[in-house]
Amino acid sequence: MESAARLGTVCRLSASCPACGLEPPCDRCRRPPAVSGALLEALRSWRLGVAREHGVPAYVVFHDATLESIAALRPRTREQLRGVSGVGDRKLERYGDALLDIVRQSLA
Repeated sequence: MESAARLGTVCRLSASCPACGLEPPCDRCRRPPAVSGALLEALRSWRLGVAREHGVPAYVVFHDATLESIAALRPRTREQLRGVSGVGDRKLERYGDALLDIVRQSLA
């Protein structure tokens, strides 16, 4: 398996990565903290509502892995949220504020 460093991957998260050697590490290599079940369920419920509103499958909004990363990492800023795999500029613009609100509510 080639390391992310040899593939030229640029990581957007902080801390160093023991698996791929990137500083900061890619979020695929980062070992996230325990996932909050309540937060993950809130994210899935929100995703389902958005998917129904737009008439698309839920995975088109975000894959489960992305929601699991958000629940584990609990980003508090748009920059931190952008560092999650599956959250690109377009999805950050479209859904970023709603996702951050859900995370903030879970921390209250």
